[in-house]
Amino acid sequence: MIVVALLLLLSVYPTEQRVISNLIWPRDRVGREQFLTQVKVSLILPVELPKLIPNDTKLLTSLNRVGPGILSGFLEADRRGLLDNVYLNITARDSRCDNIRSPLRWTNAVLDKVNVVFGPSCEFSLAPVARQVQFHNVSLLTAGGMAWGYSDQKNRRDDEFYMLTRTGYNFLDTAKMISSVMEEMNWSRLIIIYRKTDRASWSGYLTCSHVMSAVVEEMKKKQVTVQEIKLDMTDKMYNNSADMLTDRLAELNYSISVVCASKESVRDIMLAADQLGILDSGQYVFINTDILTGYRKDYRPWHSDQSTNEENARAKRAFSSVLTATVMLNRTLGWSRYREESADIAKELFDDVEDDDDDEDNPFAANLHDAAILYSQALHETMAE
Repeated sequence: MIVVALLLLLSVYPTEQRVISNLIWPRDRVGREQFLTQVKVSLILPVELPKLIPNDTKLLTSLNRVGPGILSGFLEADRRGLLDNVYLNITARDSRCDNIRSPLRWTNAVLDKVNVVFGPSCEFSLAPVARQVQFHNVSLLTAGGMAWGYSDQKNRRDDEFYMLTRTGYNFLDTAKMISSVMEEMNWSRLIIIYRKTDRASWSGYLTCSHVMSAVVEEMKKKQVTVQEIKLDMTDKMYNNSADMLTDRLAELNYSISVVCASKESVRDIMLAADQLGILDSGQYVFINTDILTGYRKDYRPWHSDQSTNEENARAKRAFSSVLTATVMLNRTLGWSRYREESADIAKELFDDVEDDDDDEDNPFAANLHDAAILYSQALHETMAE
């Protein structure tokens, strides 16, 4: 019975699989470790996907896509003299973008006596790890933590995410931007239209639900009345978006809509709005929360390769009534060097990287690059004391 129980336990908690193990970084430290101070670094980032996320989802926060940015950040820190007399011993662990494997990987990292952890990035995988930081002498930096709850203060021992360091964006910032537009235009009510599981590539399961939770939270403060259209439910109730808009907009009688859904769904909604003629008067306004993909130089949300030129032209006209909430990348003087260096590291160490348009100027990779420099600066100042 004891043997059976042990086997069951092992099947539930499989042995750790390290994607990268004991990588000495920067490379010029190899062979000189005995003369330098070791800093143990753990990257807890997704490689495989959990069952709740579609298999074809390409996470912007995956190890293969942001790992090169982190290593490039350490090289930049070294060029600035922040890692003198130090070598990094780097291990990467698969968080699976869920709340089961991620805390297990955190425990493995703590037992391995790491000094700093980068990640997790997905909302549900970060929370259980971030709550443990205050009990261990381990730094935790992430480009995730975009749900509005992570915006609370973190400088008191009893704060939920005490000492968590975020270098990325926050959905609450998007909500505040929408709120400022509402206030400027003297709008006092809006509809949120969303499919809760869409945009999983940004931060994992229920991404759009997190986006809209931040919007609702901010609107409460501004006393803006909010109604909702859950596409998860209307998909089963209506044959198409035109029928849905005809019924629900007439029922709610609201003119301002904030949308969080897949690119295809947003395009379909705008085509339906154009078909119904509700955009011609200027009475209806749609705000598309394309937060982490709308920054691209070739951004064309109205275009579909599977559609005719006529339909794409109609969709483009419909999107002229859309306000897009998105991030703005800070392409500094060192941006070209960062891009080239990250690409070289990806080819050398991350052989699963595929050519993909979404990898161009990945904001998560850039923010984790900055996180590596930030940590190196703090380490340098601490060792100088």
